[in-house]
Amino acid sequence: DAVLGYIERTGKLIPRKCDQEMIDEIRGWLLDSEKEVFSSTWTEKTKLELNQTYESYLQKGKLCDVDFNAVFSDDEWVSFLSSIDNKKDLILHIGPQKTGSTTLQNAWASAQELGELLRQDHFSYKRINPWTGSFDCNVGVAETRFSNCRASKDLKEFIAAEIAKGRNLLLSDENLNENFAEALRSVIDEAQFREVKVVAVYRRIHEWLFSWWKQLNQYTNKDADGNLLVDKDGNPTHEPHKHFPEHGGERVPSFGEWYKNFVQRFNMDELASEHPSVHVVNSYKAYFDHVQVFDMHQDGDLVTNFMCQMIPEATKSCSALQTALENGVELPSEKESDDLAYDIISVYTYEEGFVRKDITRPLLNAAVKFFFEKSGATIPRKKCDDEMVDQIRNWFYESEKIMFPDKFNPSRKNELEQVFEAYLTEGNICDVDLKTIVNNHDFLEFLESLKELDLTPYADPPSDAEKNHLVLHVGPQKTGSSTLQAAWEILGPELDQDNYRFRHVSPEASDFDCHVSRWGGYTDCKATDNLKSFIE
Repeated sequence: DAVLGYIERTGKLIPRKCDQEMIDEIRGWLLDSEKEVFSSTWTEKTKLELNQTYESYLQKGKLCDVDFNAVFSDDEWVSFLSSIDNKKDLILHIGPQKTGSTTLQNAWASAQELGELLRQDHFSYKRINPWTGSFDCNVGVAETRFSNCRASKDLKEFIAAEIAKGRNLLLSDENLNENFAEALRSVIDEAQFREVKVVAVYRRIHEWLFSWWKQLNQYTNKDADGNLLVDKDGNPTHEPHKHFPEHGGERVPSFGEWYKNFVQRFNMDELASEHPSVHVVNSYKAYFDHVQVFDMHQDGDLVTNFMCQMIPEATKSCSALQTALENGVELPSEKESDDLAYDIISVYTYEEGFVRKDITRPLLNAAVKFFFEKSGATIPRKKCDDEMVDQIRNWFYESEKIMFPDKFNPSRKNELEQVFEAYLTEGNICDVDLKTIVNNHDFLEFLESLKELDLTPYADPPSDAEKNHLVLHVGPQKTGSSTLQAAWEILGPELDQDNYRFRHVSPEASDFDCHVSRWGGYTDCKATDNLKSFIE
């Protein structure tokens, strides 16, 4: 990495020595294979263009060995090599949840977006999720589900390997609450890095509360019989609401109902310290010297701001992101989930008999959303609970004061007051006025029209009538497989929603029984019972 940086800064080339016989053999291999694969379009012009491409590639010196005698005879090279500092940086992004983590992680993992630039900046990225083998923990329930956590062997080996390669590290997960601070402290030796920086993202409490309410209530972790849902490996899982409450489904609480229950666990005189960003920052300050806060409410793009402010060492990444924005390129961002008001309205109209009894909850939910989006009608809201609003307002001011003490002054407080009042006018945290909704003539007409709807296309097909798809990606090597596989690992939950399951099948993972040749190749391979069982 240091050598690459030196070359980029100075333009100095690595001395090379080439084997002409080898170069001519590879040239012939290139021409013959292209002619074989694209025989129908092969011409002498094609051959000439390929030769020119090959010569251009040779000029980069990639097929030639380093001439070490020339390197160590060059005073400039010797001076540079003597000055190298092998210590690198480690950036630890700890969330918390609902603060743009998915947007950041998708950008870091995607070669098309930021992944390749990060590699050019000599950063290795890894998402260290508690569920995917980065930690060994005792598993409980709810917010305390993880305890007594220790860094896993896999995480220790990853960090050690990247240190040995001389690469910077970017580690991230939004679930790294106080239960993981000590485990990460034990596996990160600050003496091995130039700087270890812990970064928490700050989101204003009123926005975070609304988003967290949706996160917790848009899914259920029980089936219609009240049994906990688990995946094929026996881990707890969840799914969107499928059943109305009278058929075993769960009722989504209003924001006001949920909020009163949520804050019962806290000391109401010290709410500011329970802001998720404040809480996680305080937890990590007990173990790490450099804990910084990133404000996600700045003007501009989230990913660009984070990279340029929190990881300025990644100069190529920052520059490319800034250039993209200047050229009008809109960077992907995490999509907010639907307003749960649609589901609350759906359940109410179903229970009050405004719709047919054979309609499904997901279909009615989608229909209600369609009505409000298509008509442009505003969901009517009741007056917000004054006590709740005052609590959240004060929580907002006090957490801002803790997070950004140097910026907080009377003028700043006035600005924040305007921000909060503007948010209140959106009505998100005020309960839906259900009685006003069902007295709306246009809405009642729309519900009546649903009674004539043919539900056949929306019915769940019999389980044995649906055939699954199997996509088999076979490489070959050095064709972007690692990038694809990393993306599929990260997209696990989304693939699951599309009814797809990803598996990296390999001889090393006990998916095949093979004869191993003297040089490490595989022959006479047969699928193992392990792979057969997974497919079945």
